[in-house]
Amino acid sequence: MLEDDPTAEPATVAGPIATTPTVRLVFSADKVCRTDFPIEARCAAGRSVQGADDVKLDGDARVSRQHAVFVAEKGQLRLENLSQRGCFVNGTLVEGACALYDGDVVRMGDSFMVARHLPDNLRDHELSGILGTAPSIVQLRGLLHVVGPTKASVVLLGETGSGKELAARALHEESGRRGSFVAVNCAAIPENLAESQLFGHKAGSFTGAQKDHVGFFRQADGGTLFLDEVGELPLALQPKLLRVLDEGHVFAVGATTGVPVDVRLVAATNRHLAKDVEHGTFRGDLFARLAEITISLPPLRARKEDVLLLLLRALPDGVSLSAALVNALLLHDWPFNVRELMKIGTELEVKAQGRRLLDVDLLEGRLLGPRPGGPGGARAVVEEERAAAPTGRGPAQKRDEPAPSKDELERLLAEHRGKVSDVARVTGRSRTQVYRWLEQHNFDLKQYRG
Repeated sequence: MLEDDPTAEPATVAGPIATTPTVRLVFSADKVCRTDFPIEARCAAGRSVQGADDVKLDGDARVSRQHAVFVAEKGQLRLENLSQRGCFVNGTLVEGACALYDGDVVRMGDSFMVARHLPDNLRDHELSGILGTAPSIVQLRGLLHVVGPTKASVVLLGETGSGKELAARALHEESGRRGSFVAVNCAAIPENLAESQLFGHKAGSFTGAQKDHVGFFRQADGGTLFLDEVGELPLALQPKLLRVLDEGHVFAVGATTGVPVDVRLVAATNRHLAKDVEHGTFRGDLFARLAEITISLPPLRARKEDVLLLLLRALPDGVSLSAALVNALLLHDWPFNVRELMKIGTELEVKAQGRRLLDVDLLEGRLLGPRPGGPGGARAVVEEERAAAPTGRGPAQKRDEPAPSKDELERLLAEHRGKVSDVARVTGRSRTQVYRWLEQHNFDLKQYRG
């Protein structure tokens, strides 16, 4: 995966990390919850399980007395179904046994869990605005806590709506700098005004410049300047920005002398800047200067256990979520991440009109739309796999097999002309899992669909 891949998850240490197979209960008995169940060997789940470490779902009438067993062997997690009602993994019915991978969503009756391999001894730090308990977001908080007090320039990478400005504000708060935090959307600045907006101008330096303007750099003196969508900066302006960063002086348009500034620069993008450098649309020396430290923000689809808790913050107190709505929320791919989730919360509140139980019908299929680069979403995953295996046995039989290697996956993509549904059918996995493999190996589907 490219080092500037905006979908990458942050890491705080290199090398192998010891993890504990864990089941996170996120919804049961009509309530959003968050309870971790570490799986040391075997752990039963159901309404009448008795073990101290078992997953007790006594408030869910649709769960069997002894519904399933979670088994951990050699660091791997497996689900063994014991109920005629079956279990669902990422929307696929499982009647026998199957392997569970990190981030898989498990449904029993109307209870929902997320399988995790939690890093051992992972320290957490409370940072304003950076919410959630998924391992990737805990690691992000740790990295922001460490990098914040340094003077290094930082590039934040992440998909749209993943919270890059919140991360930039957290870096500013952790820095201890006394100056202001100034946020600038580079994509919103007209090209002919970009230099004036960033560096300031003198009165009369151009038509319409009736008075002096200090510019964003001087506004952020002693603090942090956040350049969002930095990849949109005009190419002609980029060497001037590099000069300011190297010399620590700002030259306003029309000025003959520079003004010293002490600014910590944080930039953000959802683009692959390394590719832009290769294509000549972004200067390599500026990219190297900006990216003294690179931090990737995890997409919301990598934080399934955070979805319900974040949504509740956008809803009025006292409302409940139906199991059907929870199922749709957890299976959705969230192409626009937390920003999309907050809009979903607003839509639910407006359309509920006083209803205390919120159901999926309020969203009129909005959660089941297409994901970026793919022809379907959660509904397509479920319907497609049911069509390929009406009893659910097909996908379940192959989930225990190891994931294909990069070469094997490349062969499958070439053989099926980049059709993810065919690759999912052949491998016996969900389309969601296939998309994870594609992200892991940085495959571009367009190359195989020609």
